[in-house]
Amino acid sequence: MKNFVGKLTGLFGGRLSAIDKMTTNQLEDEKIRLQTVQEGFIKQVKELEDKKRTLFEEGRKRKSALEKQAIAVQIKQVDDEAKDVVKANSIVSRQILVTGKLAQIKRREKLLKSEGLWGVIGSVQPEQLEQFMLDIKVKSKQGDAQSKRLLEILGEGDMEIETADPEISKIVAAMEEAGEEELTESAWENIEKNVFKSEAEDKEEPEKA
Repeated sequence: MKNFVGKLTGLFGGRLSAIDKMTTNQLEDEKIRLQTVQEGFIKQVKELEDKKRTLFEEGRKRKSALEKQAIAVQIKQVDDEAKDVVKANSIVSRQILVTGKLAQIKRREKLLKSEGLWGVIGSVQPEQLEQFMLDIKVKSKQGDAQSKRLLEILGEGDMEIETADPEISKIVAAMEEAGEEELTESAWENIEKNVFKSEAEDKEEPEKA
């Protein structure tokens, strides 16, 4: 993917450190770096999509079949490049999620150590975290008490085993449903209620007479 891989270094390139060797500040800095890289990818995809549309508009006005074919080749090249950037953006999106989870783990390091669980997770490296969490969830479902407690401390005690974050998918779906028009106050309140409100908040609401 051209030079995209060079932008995906940091914690996820070269020699990786285990969670035990990282600091919270280091992880927060890495998250900011990755978000900056992601912003660049998003801007690049927009520019490539605009270029693809411009070329298409130019091509459809040409009368010569050879000219149309030549422009079609250019469009295909631009489309391939855009797909490469989208793939790179998907990678960095996963890395942002993993970095956030690593920072959460570091913030709960004392509690994990006090319960004798730090040894279970402290040696995990960034690239191993997603598989580690999946394995822990499987063990928890099988009745392993240590795995269940670890998930509880990390705020994932009741989560189902998912390959994609359902909350993120729900937010994206709400964005697509809302469209590009400016949101009214009532529309935003409805989105907050249906997308962001937790089950706990629903239970706290008093019953209407």
